[in-house]
Amino acid sequence: MDGKVIYADELSWGFGKHVKIDNGHNITSIYAHLSTIDPNIHVGDKIPAGTIIGTRGTTGWSTGPHLHFQTNIYGIPVNPRIFLTGNP
Repeated sequence: MDGKVIYADELSWGFGKHVKIDNGHNITSIYAHLSTIDPNIHVGDKIPAGTIIGTRGTTGWSTGPHLHFQTNIYGIPVNPRIFLTGNP
């Protein structure tokens, strides 16, 4: 989904390097444990769906390389599958 970057930085715990996007309508998306955040991604940027924001990694509290993708509605985590296209 299109959105506006509201966080793009690193925490030494939890999500590690991550990007949080406000998708509108009280929906946010989090892409976490990234090894890198694209240097062209900044807080306040409006980005279209499909924009590469970083690469998967194992930063923060992680036991191996992966992408933690989380979608929240009103701050409550929900299954992101309802927002993804091309589902089986």
